[in-house]
Amino acid sequence: MKLSKHCVLNDDLECCKRKCNNQISKLRRKEINEAFWMREFEEQDIEIWGSISVEKVERRTLKHETRRSNSKKYFLKNEIGEKKDVCKMFFLNTFGFKANNDSFVRRVLAGKGVPKQKQPRGGGHNKIDKKRIEKHIESFLPEISHYRREHAPKRLYLPSDLSVTQMHKHFMENFNGNCSLELYRREVKKKNISFAKLGLEECETCEHFKIHKNETAHDANNNKDCCRTCLAFHKHEKNYIAARKMYAEAKELKKKGENDTCYFSVDLEKVIMLPRLESFKSVIFTTRLTVFNETFAPLAKATKEYPVVPVLWHEAVKKRNAEDIVSTFYKFLCSNPIRDEKHLVVFMDNCSAQNKNWIFFSFMLYAVNQTKTNLKTLTVIYLETGHTFMSADSFHHSVENAMGSRKLYDFDDFVNVVKNAQAHVNPLQMNIEDFFNFKNIINQKATKGKLKLRDIKSVKVERGKFSLFVKNDYDDVSFTEYNDIVSPKSRMVDVTPCSVPRGISNERKMSILKLVEGPNSVIPINRARFWQELPITG
Repeated sequence: MKLSKHCVLNDDLECCKRKCNNQISKLRRKEINEAFWMREFEEQDIEIWGSISVEKVERRTLKHETRRSNSKKYFLKNEIGEKKDVCKMFFLNTFGFKANNDSFVRRVLAGKGVPKQKQPRGGGHNKIDKKRIEKHIESFLPEISHYRREHAPKRLYLPSDLSVTQMHKHFMENFNGNCSLELYRREVKKKNISFAKLGLEECETCEHFKIHKNETAHDANNNKDCCRTCLAFHKHEKNYIAARKMYAEAKELKKKGENDTCYFSVDLEKVIMLPRLESFKSVIFTTRLTVFNETFAPLAKATKEYPVVPVLWHEAVKKRNAEDIVSTFYKFLCSNPIRDEKHLVVFMDNCSAQNKNWIFFSFMLYAVNQTKTNLKTLTVIYLETGHTFMSADSFHHSVENAMGSRKLYDFDDFVNVVKNAQAHVNPLQMNIEDFFNFKNIINQKATKGKLKLRDIKSVKVERGKFSLFVKNDYDDVSFTEYNDIVSPKSRMVDVTPCSVPRGISNERKMSILKLVEGPNSVIPINRARFWQELPITG
């Protein structure tokens, strides 16, 4: 049935003893009416059921018995969500029914539901505008894939202090929402958004093979049963066992102090947004500031000599593209005690956007051939997809536990939490001058047909050479050298630091400042300076 046939009736009703017009405004009645008739029929039932209270008759005016054993009270919500007791006529008229037509109310209370109207071809008034839901979800700024989850390259992430239930409630309360929680949850799922915490990831390749094995009874180790899926899993299994073995052996070597090589793992922590105040809805539903933590963690237990080094910054300075991630590496390599090390081995995941690309390899050549470090060799080992849990991830778990329900008002609060998450932590903060515009200096034509990024398992560079030493298999005994991939002219190019921070929009900055300076401020005034001095774009 068309919405126009159920518009608000008796808009100027003045005869009501309860003065209902004074409790619920004309505009609010129109909003209630429109939201009601845009909902699904099942949701309309729930709306009516929650708006009526059935109580026993407390006082009878007639001496003889009557069939009326219950009385009904009708409620409507005003602009601020308060339930107001209204008369039956006002209630029915608000939903577009005449005072003598309460059949739909009686059917709901009897458990039979609202009578379903015949829908016109192509959908009717209850059709939900999913674009509004999608726009609302996007207003929370879901971030691109947490980059160690390389087996889910299209996944987006939201901070762990947010939930689908909270988002749906905010949509219903502030945007005249007309969808159920389940529908909202489906739309979030469509956008491939996750709220998963550390330690919940599983390998998709392994899971796919489990399903395949149960359905076919194949055995990947039995040549007779081998199919394409079995062969792919067999190769995957061989790779992750070899990679984890290399990781374990390096960890033991450093524990025993048997060589002069330093071993670290590197990973970017998942999405964190500031301010972080879980108790306040006004904060959760504000478009907040994303902060980043690129952690360099020793494989063995952190010590005073070799602490965990989290490199921290936020999006008003820079984001996290390949050049930005490379700059954090440079900051780490130039810090104590790493700048005095001669040999460094780093374990990483396979994310091509930040870790495995030509800009990163170009940076490795630059880093080992300049004078700010003492490195003779720099080696990167990429762990097998889906099996990349490292010491850096363990530290991220400690950070998440340290944050807990603590109030983080500004960036300094976040730095302090990271610093105290474990013993022996040395956080480094990235300023705009710490970021460099690293460029690709490797000749792509020289590597075409010879070197494929997806096949690379390990890369090494040596001081005095502009060659890449590559392993395409974890079991390879020696590296294959690729020389003549950097022209003499490119070797002389130096990098220059950035001078202009990225900034955020003025509108976004103002929305955060309301939490500090507004009438309902929840951030102490002594934290105002950080937010006031945030750079803005353009």
